[in-house]
Amino acid sequence: VPGTGSVHITGTFSDLDTGGGDGVTCTIKKNGSTTVAGPYTIANGNTTGNAYDVTNTVADGDYFTFEVGPGSSNVYDSTTLNPTVVYTPQAQTEPTIVLSLSSITAQEFLSAAMTLSMTPTRTTETVVLLSSSNGSAIVPVSATIPANTGSVSVQIQAGIPGTAIVTATLGTSTTTSTITSTAAPDV
Repeated sequence: VPGTGSVHITGTFSDLDTGGGDGVTCTIKKNGSTTVAGPYTIANGNTTGNAYDVTNTVADGDYFTFEVGPGSSNVYDSTTLNPTVVYTPQAQTEPTIVLSLSSITAQEFLSAAMTLSMTPTRTTETVVLLSSSNGSAIVPVSATIPANTGSVSVQIQAGIPGTAIVTATLGTSTTTSTITSTAAPDV
């Protein structure tokens, strides 16, 4: 199986060769050793067979074997097997992402850096959306936090004098910070 979850196995074992023999024993095993269904004894001529309905928890790499063994001899032991195997992956929970932005004060029309931080750190790069409440701060549409790092410096341009709220959003996580743009000194 490809990961953690559950497997539901249904079907029947039945006799395929009714010309003789002394029947078979059928078993379903997990990872080749743990019996999860059976043993079922299928007598010669039992074309209806034995039904099985098994649900079992699984982890990455688990497998199931369907084993047919002879009675006292292996003559006329052809057996029909018609399993249906349904794998249901365990729901994966996303970690809660916590974003934070530093606040800055900058002179109008000059650039300044603010720090965008995220915990926990991810193994892939992460794109965080940015927005500004007004023209006092001009922000990029997004910032990319590189893989295996927890923060990135974001260049902000101070706009018209005043205060703007800058919002950073990733999925359901949102944080805000203030950018204060001060008037340039008169020359």
